[in-house]
Amino acid sequence: MTTILAALALGVFSLVMAIVQLRRYREALKKANTNDNFQLYDYSRNFLLMIGAMMVFDAIGFYLGFTQKDETNIALSIVLLFLLLSTFIQTFVASRLYYNNTTCFYNGKPYRYKNIKEFGRKSGLPFSRMQMILYTGEKVLIHKKAADKILEMMELRAQEKLERKGKKA
Repeated sequence: MTTILAALALGVFSLVMAIVQLRRYREALKKANTNDNFQLYDYSRNFLLMIGAMMVFDAIGFYLGFTQKDETNIALSIVLLFLLLSTFIQTFVASRLYYNNTTCFYNGKPYRYKNIKEFGRKSGLPFSRMQMILYTGEKVLIHKKAADKILEMMELRAQEKLERKGKKA
């Protein structure tokens, strides 16, 4: 029983931390006024499908632990359930990009396109992340899909500048 209580405590802590992160993210969105002129690029679907599949397997593990009266299996299933719920909540923070012509808003922080120096690959994994390197030297881990969208917007912005210069000449 102690193992199950410890699992519950760990799981609840993880869930509370995810909820706190989501609240901070929403407050930052309101402060940045993203509803007015920002568009949303949401690429969370695949992550949510994986989390759903893992929850099914977790339910099976919990059922097996319950029928076999295996306290360790039950505790692991409880922790995994809360971690999956936490990941589900965090997906809405980490798998969304708000953007407009000059700025992108990722993971609770705004980044102006003109302050982005370059992107570098962080790993070769299928769900790899990129490093967004700013002129200040700050390195931000970002999903590849978000990086691709930011690069697309930066290229669009550069083309618009060239067109404006061409019209002035």
